[in-house]
Amino acid sequence: MAGARTISGPVVSHRRRLSRRSRVGLWRYDAYFQHGTTERSSTYRYNAGVPENPAAQYNGLLGGNSGLQPEKSDTVSFGVMFQPTFVPNLFVSLDYFDIDIEDTISDLDGGNADAYINQCIATGDPEFCGRINRDAFGSLWLTPAGFIVDTSDNIASLGVKGIDIQASYKVDLGTHRLAFNLIGTRLEKSEKELVKGIGAFDCAGLFGGTCGVPNAKWRHSFRTTWQTPWRGLDASLAWRYVDAVDVETTSNNPQLTGEVPPCQGELRGRAVDNRNELQVTPFFAVPFGFARLEGSGTLNAELRALFLERAAQGARHANPRPLTQRNAQVFESEFQLFRWPEPCVQQLKDLCWRNLMRLIAELNRYDESMLRRILIYSDSWFHVTRRGGFFGLHNHPMATWSGVYCVSPGEHDADKPASGLLSFVNPAITAAMYLDVATANIPGPFSYNIRHLRLEAGQLVIFPSWVLHDVKPFEGEGERVTVSFNCWFSLKEQADAT
Repeated sequence: MAGARTISGPVVSHRRRLSRRSRVGLWRYDAYFQHGTTERSSTYRYNAGVPENPAAQYNGLLGGNSGLQPEKSDTVSFGVMFQPTFVPNLFVSLDYFDIDIEDTISDLDGGNADAYINQCIATGDPEFCGRINRDAFGSLWLTPAGFIVDTSDNIASLGVKGIDIQASYKVDLGTHRLAFNLIGTRLEKSEKELVKGIGAFDCAGLFGGTCGVPNAKWRHSFRTTWQTPWRGLDASLAWRYVDAVDVETTSNNPQLTGEVPPCQGELRGRAVDNRNELQVTPFFAVPFGFARLEGSGTLNAELRALFLERAAQGARHANPRPLTQRNAQVFESEFQLFRWPEPCVQQLKDLCWRNLMRLIAELNRYDESMLRRILIYSDSWFHVTRRGGFFGLHNHPMATWSGVYCVSPGEHDADKPASGLLSFVNPAITAAMYLDVATANIPGPFSYNIRHLRLEAGQLVIFPSWVLHDVKPFEGEGERVTVSFNCWFSLKEQADAT
């Protein structure tokens, strides 16, 4: 430490202090030696034409940096303490601080990448663009080869300015005493410059991937203590307050401004702790796809005849290792159905794949060029279920999407409304562990109820493979005939590489 200078002097009711310090700091051990790892971090901005990650994330290389240099700081502070004689037991302290740090070691582990990619797009500066490594598909998230280097680094500068206040007061009430204590900070500036010469941005009143944790402009802790004359009995009440902050992308600084994350779309220009309005929304959702083949009679007749013929041959076409609980009234075929050459099977396969890819495109916001790069891997099979046949509760591990197509629903007994129902277990089923009048009539997407489907001929249902489901016993005449499939995926380029 060099250049430290302090001036102070005793005064009856107040005291002043002034200091200036310059410091050269050593690097932190973890910033220097920490092993680098590739992790997912949040971002919301990509180059045009590159598919967006549906989770709004990218890969980042995080860790230490052996090339770090010591930080250099300059601190100016000025303080005044008041203890006026005309107000006994009152103490007030005000401290102004102004801290500037050069060659700052970033304290945001993975927190600068948003700024790096924005500056690369805006300026083309190799200082930023050199940190961005896109994979063979042009993305930062599809494979580990795409990432942003965001290891610990000496950024250009950091500046913080504000005022600390501390006040205390005591008042005697007979044998009792009330003590009041306030500690607060007013943040005037919290500036950061990533590279010398590009300009700084102020994070005061903001939070986000670049600014980090909320930088409230005002925060305080106020405590009132009741000191009683009874030994061992005091009571305190504390009030902690943090001022409202905005998401950083609402800033008009070009280094911060940008798209507001979807989950904060209603917060643009408003405080994040605004609790004067209530909005009810289904926060969790499970995507299902439903389609129906119009004029399916001819196709279904051909499929039904083919499946009944193969089922009659017994073990020749049966699944040799069935896992899901079922009984003898259910025939399950081998898992290579969509490889059969019969035109009716290939027509059904085309129907299923077209609707499956439409669902994937809509959910992931993929265009046609992206869809053409996706390979589908699948298992597919058919079921013939006769009276009393059922399937126990199960899901489909090691797959992403599953589907069922109804060839023939059978003829259900009129007095058996649950016959052959396909039932999906709501992931929120644990919400039923305690029920009262406050949750008794919650409807639709907010409820915990199991969803039941009575499949109809020509109907296709696509659902996430992890969803638990079962099939209730079929009570009716004829056969209930369905086709099922599981799918998992890769990109053609990945398959070619292996």
